[in-house]
Amino acid sequence: MDSDDFWDKNKLLYQIKRINLKNKFVCSNFTLQNKRKNMNIIIEKNILRLNDIICDRPIALSSVMAEKKIIKNIIKKKLQNIYAEDFLWWVSILKAGHHFLVVKKNLTFVSYHNKNRSAQLLLNYISLIRIYHKELNFNYFKIIVLFFLLFIKTFKKNIFKFRAFIN
Repeated sequence: MDSDDFWDKNKLLYQIKRINLKNKFVCSNFTLQNKRKNMNIIIEKNILRLNDIICDRPIALSSVMAEKKIIKNIIKKKLQNIYAEDFLWWVSILKAGHHFLVVKKNLTFVSYHNKNRSAQLLLNYISLIRIYHKELNFNYFKIIVLFFLLFIKTFKKNIFKFRAFIN
């Protein structure tokens, strides 16, 4: 969790109740915040799989709860110092056959401002290209198409973030 994000007081309770043998990886809806306003991000699906995150970014790092074994066996091996590392973790976990169970409550509040690492758009996009190419074995033509789809699907969210970075 980033130092300027915060959780609903019942976040852990809601998510702990949903982690079990079948659901080892849980996320929730969340709110993006900047100085001027909030934007609720609602995940429509109950379960997210790899194809659901390839050209969308529906998951906030602070909204995730995972079983300890997943962190030890998968995420711990992917601790490269890159941008978009949370996306790398989600891809790795979903490639291993797990899925995200979505808690349909807004439990996480993510702050955006010009000091966020997310403001480093070029570094984030370079990291995404590497993940698409090295982890998912996509060719560069497919990556260009995915970036176009990503741009369309995340347009409103990115405008909201951009406004936070220029203030």
